[in-house]
Amino acid sequence: ERKEHMKLPSAHEEMKKKIRDGSGKRKVGNDSNEADNARDKEH
Repeated sequence: ERKEHMKLPSAHEEMKKKIRDGSGKRKVGNDSNEADNARDKEH
């Protein structure tokens, strides 16, 4: 039972990492979109 309990937090940490990575990529995507929008406004 103790082993099973130890597996859960590690899986939860992996989920957190995935979410963090996903939000990080999303932020980068938004930044590039904003840069494109700024470029369009300049033209």
